[in-house]
Amino acid sequence: MNTAASVLPVLPSRYEIVRADGSARALELLSQQLGPFRIETTTSSIAPTSDMSAATIGPVSLIYLRHYGSDVRVEIPEVLSYYDVHFALAGTNRIDCADSSVLLGPSTGGIISPCMHTTMRFGTGYTQLHVRIDREALEKQLERMLGRTLYDPVLFNLRVDMTAPASATWVRTIALLAHDLDDPTGLGSSPEGASAWANFLIAGLLSAQPHNYSTELRRDDSRSTVPYRVRRVLALIESEPEADLSLKSLSAFAGVSERTLQRDFRTVLDVAPRQYVERVRLARAHDDLVHAKGRTVAEIANRWGFGHVPRFAAAFRRRYGRSPSAVLRGE
Repeated sequence: MNTAASVLPVLPSRYEIVRADGSARALELLSQQLGPFRIETTTSSIAPTSDMSAATIGPVSLIYLRHYGSDVRVEIPEVLSYYDVHFALAGTNRIDCADSSVLLGPSTGGIISPCMHTTMRFGTGYTQLHVRIDREALEKQLERMLGRTLYDPVLFNLRVDMTAPASATWVRTIALLAHDLDDPTGLGSSPEGASAWANFLIAGLLSAQPHNYSTELRRDDSRSTVPYRVRRVLALIESEPEADLSLKSLSAFAGVSERTLQRDFRTVLDVAPRQYVERVRLARAHDDLVHAKGRTVAEIANRWGFGHVPRFAAAFRRRYGRSPSAVLRGE
């Protein structure tokens, strides 16, 4: 049986950032790569130290981490803007995330979705490889695969079963990328090659690891299961999200009653028309905020049909885990 340790190599030495260091500067470097976290020792007074290497390939990062010293408890707040796949190369790591838990080991990995409070517990000698994927890049990839805007965040099952064929193939792909990074002239050395690697890895993860869109993604022909009138309404919402898209106007456009359109949306998408319109508008506002296509949050909110800025800000934070003003400032 293939295990994480037997398949996944250590990153090349040229990607090393921290070695046997537990200083404040080392913790700062760790935080830059892994995001904000709090760490506390649980078994002794020996200060924890770490080795860390990191390689970035577009919206994907590979991060190798080895821990020394005492057993520790690490707490991650609900502010991460990326998906974090963990593989244990040595030792074990217990991850508690929302109402789920997983013990990482030779054939079991874990994936933390954004905006979920997480704690981890591991001991000295624990070694792991992170595969970190930018949230926006993953959601855009899934939207391309589905052919529509997402109405809810992507939430993966916490446990990654490395014995499952699709997951095992994806892990071997990570190993290929790590070997490619060992060659300065490899595929990942050019922007085009790095983009190809990133797209392949993200699409592979979405196909291999169960999540809340997996059922829809695996339909043989999802379009054939969607009534024509619903496809027309979805196309209208996607093409003119700033227009008057009240339930009354949408049902008139579809040529059905409001009750029928609501039933169709619930059956096909498990969401009300109003909620779908809001998600599309939030996605467009998010794109404008990311690319600073507006001087103020209010200007962008109004452009996409949000007349009440505080309600827009609250909905935006629920959807993306950050405030619109922080996104506009590039934070």
